[in-house]
Amino acid sequence: CVFNYSKSASTTLKLLTNFGRDITHRKINEGTYNPATGTTTNTNTDTTVKGVDLDFKNNGNRYFTDNVQANDRYALVSAGIASIDVSDQLIIGSMTWNIVNVKTLSPAGTLVLYTCHIRK
Repeated sequence: CVFNYSKSASTTLKLLTNFGRDITHRKINEGTYNPATGTTTNTNTDTTVKGVDLDFKNNGNRYFTDNVQANDRYALVSAGIASIDVSDQLIIGSMTWNIVNVKTLSPAGTLVLYTCHIRK
């Protein structure tokens, strides 16, 4: 029996679309070093994806058990982007959140969902 994980990804997106909201994924691209100013100017690439943010305390998240601080949250983000890593940010409403940790749900190599531990 072969399971259709692409259909699971599609169902996940449908659920996040119906019950979640738009979230901006900000990919921070490291710029080049300017020796004259001694600085590096980063560029950002923003992509709107579907997702939901939740409170650790009220939802019993078991994906992240270490390094959870007061007011940390976690976000479930659709697989509409190629990758999310800890140097990126999520913008939810008017708040910008740094990504502390990210886990992927990717059975049999089919990306279904990102779970992100986020912090202000």
